[in-house]
Amino acid sequence: MSDDYILNEYTIELSVDPGAMFANIRLVPCADTTDLDAVRLAADEIDVFLEDSGIIYGVDEAVIRGIVNERVFNEWVTVAHGKEPVPGVDGTITLLFSTDDSERRIKADQHGRVNLRELNLIQNVRKDDRLCDIQPAQRGTPGINVYGKAVLTKDGKPARVPKGENVVLSEDGSKLLAAIDGMVTWDGTNVNVQPLYVVDVVDASVGNIHFNGSVLVNGEVGDGYEIHAGHDIIIAMSVGSVVLEAQGNVKINGGILGGKTGTIKAGGDVELKFIQDAQVSAGGTILVDEYIRGGMVSSTGPLIVKNPHGGISASTVSSETWIYAHSIGNEHAPLPVSLIVGHDPGLPKKRDGYVEDIYTSVKDFLKLYTSLVKLRRLKQKYELSKDHEALYAKILSAMSRLKTHLSATDEEIVRIEEKIRRVYGGFIYVEGTVYDGTTIQIGNASLHVDMPRTATQFSLVDGQIMEAPYCARPEIKTLLSKDGYGAL
Repeated sequence: MSDDYILNEYTIELSVDPGAMFANIRLVPCADTTDLDAVRLAADEIDVFLEDSGIIYGVDEAVIRGIVNERVFNEWVTVAHGKEPVPGVDGTITLLFSTDDSERRIKADQHGRVNLRELNLIQNVRKDDRLCDIQPAQRGTPGINVYGKAVLTKDGKPARVPKGENVVLSEDGSKLLAAIDGMVTWDGTNVNVQPLYVVDVVDASVGNIHFNGSVLVNGEVGDGYEIHAGHDIIIAMSVGSVVLEAQGNVKINGGILGGKTGTIKAGGDVELKFIQDAQVSAGGTILVDEYIRGGMVSSTGPLIVKNPHGGISASTVSSETWIYAHSIGNEHAPLPVSLIVGHDPGLPKKRDGYVEDIYTSVKDFLKLYTSLVKLRRLKQKYELSKDHEALYAKILSAMSRLKTHLSATDEEIVRIEEKIRRVYGGFIYVEGTVYDGTTIQIGNASLHVDMPRTATQFSLVDGQIMEAPYCARPEIKTLLSKDGYGAL
């Protein structure tokens, strides 16, 4: 757009770009003007011209004064600038995990060694862990053209929140959080947290499993592999020299042939067909369908071997409550069997481990204290460097953590010793035969069986182990009548 404004000695021409963001003027002397230096110029005349032309925003008075002072003729000069609009910014999502669930994440330990069975395919998360950050969309800022009119712009679009299963949005909407413990996954559209990790086999393609939730294996678990689960472990077939550790229950549709190195440890119940040459412990009940042979087996709750043709042989078996089996020992091969009820025989070993931990922690604490004393002396004489200050703070933090650890460990030792001193009762039920070579311990009393007993139950009476005819408690009948046990 252009306009002309004619004065006595010169004409002011106006040019405005199509978007009205720039206004330009040009001073053109009249045709009969021969002496440009004699032309009278005034800034206020230019201001009046611009105002009459509707140019009211972004007028640069310094530029106008420059035109007048330098007597600029026949040149287009920009004298007003509009304010450009600022478009909005779209919201964004930042994923805080790898989107490739099959990616191997082999890591070296502190000594640079690599365990090829530790593939770390699972990305574990805990409840309330951040899964992604959400940046909100930003609104656009309107501009103003040289006529003083608003120049509209677009606002940013909000990001699509990838909310899938078992995830929640934080109260302020800035984060996507895990709603449960489990495995974070990405399906290309949404973030999900899965409480169950399902694999066909555990082998070199999967590696050892470390998962916060439950693990289901539809096939075999290769020898030498480990499964660590925050909840349950369920396996469709028998296992061999493996390590299974669950904070919940362990259920194996077969049994365990441990080869002396196979281990099962559950915070809850354990259910399987047989135990042979393996170590099995449970914080709840252990239910065995067929037999225990050559095992180290312990449970906090009851321990039951269901099969009327099976039993316990060549093993050490303990329960803090009661034990049931159809037969104990072997008529033709009288190998030693130990049945322990009333306390965990592993408690002294646990206590000794905690004591050793305290000795080590105290040594570490004294080393830290010695270093702290040296730094304190140095601090009294000189101002510590940044590195020394950082070391000073690091030592104080480490000492605080060690104090907390020592206190907790000491409390655990006291708890274990109190449990060891306490005399517990309990029962051992044998519906069939107890063969010679069996040692029975209830509380602090023990009995060595040197002649077979049939349909017998053992209990602690006045500090002595007493025998009585077998009488099945209702709980035993209930468990024997079930095909499975517990909510595994």
